[in-house]
Amino acid sequence: MSGFEVVTGSLRQTAGRAQSVGGRLVELGGHARGIRSPGEPKRTSASLERFASTWSAGVADLGHGVRGIGLSTDAAASLYDVTDRGAMPQ
Repeated sequence: MSGFEVVTGSLRQTAGRAQSVGGRLVELGGHARGIRSPGEPKRTSASLERFASTWSAGVADLGHGVRGIGLSTDAAASLYDVTDRGAMPQ
């Protein structure tokens, strides 16, 4: 039976990057909520605010998803380590 080797350090590095990018996306989404358009007609202003709110929520959701991928990747690295220690001959 052939096997494969997982470089868990690389997985953890990638996981950290994904978590970082996800956090920045969530932060970006929060900044977009503050978009206002004073001086515009009420209808235009309301539409822009709705757009900004929807866009903001979408970017924040994307950020949470990317962060989740990072957390899952880190968990996978830990499970590979446990498996290697417990199942692989030294």
